[in-house]
Amino acid sequence: MFFQEIPPTVAASYVGILSPECEKQREIAAIQRDPRLFEKLGNQVILEIRQIQGGYLVITDLCEMRVDVTYLPPSNPKIIGEPQRFEFAFNDPVWFH
Repeated sequence: MFFQEIPPTVAASYVGILSPECEKQREIAAIQRDPRLFEKLGNQVILEIRQIQGGYLVITDLCEMRVDVTYLPPSNPKIIGEPQRFEFAFNDPVWFH
């Protein structure tokens, strides 16, 4: 997927100029890159990462794990079009029986 940078003169003057779908993909990619995901799940194959209320549900064939998302204020409110900042809390996996 290709994203072109939007010049500040065109960008909206608020945080989160990405569409909800683009923001969701950005968050999922960040979850996949986060080392805590592999600390919790090891080398399990991820079948799906589903958006849920307050975060995401990571599903493997052996378990599921909730990842909570906290949205942070802009690092510099004067920056036009700064992407939404966020952080994750990785919960313990719930193992299937």
